[in-house]
Amino acid sequence: MRSARRVLTSYQRLLPALAWTVALYLVTALTSTVEILPMAPPLIEARNVVTHTAGYAVLAALVAWALGAPARPLTRRETAGILALSLVLGVGQEALQTALRGEAYLLNSLFDLLVDVGGAALGLWLVRRRHAARRAAVASQAQPVSNRNQQGENR
Repeated sequence: MRSARRVLTSYQRLLPALAWTVALYLVTALTSTVEILPMAPPLIEARNVVTHTAGYAVLAALVAWALGAPARPLTRRETAGILALSLVLGVGQEALQTALRGEAYLLNSLFDLLVDVGGAALGLWLVRRRHAARRAAVASQAQPVSNRNQQGENR
């Protein structure tokens, strides 16, 4: 019974990442056929980069949280898996855009995939920083009071 509860909790931790993925795909489906301007100026392109980066950074952080971070560091295999997942989801997102638009923009899609994986890497880096901060806070709490007083006197 205890292992069944642990498995259920693991699946429950994946729910935010799944909900975020559904949201990413819904926004893609709703906005892929909308033409804001006849030609995209650099501001629109910058907005596209920011939204892809932020979206995939949040996705990677949510998947990392589902795997137990930042309470523990992610393994290399988990990190690679999250990056691969972001690439696969990015390919799916680009395929959805192509299907809805009826035409493919290969260079734009490749650039978007690069930005998606970069955003996922940013999210994982932020999770790693959070883990390091948490570990440093625990280490400072574990220090004996006399050591902390001596360090304060030395400053």
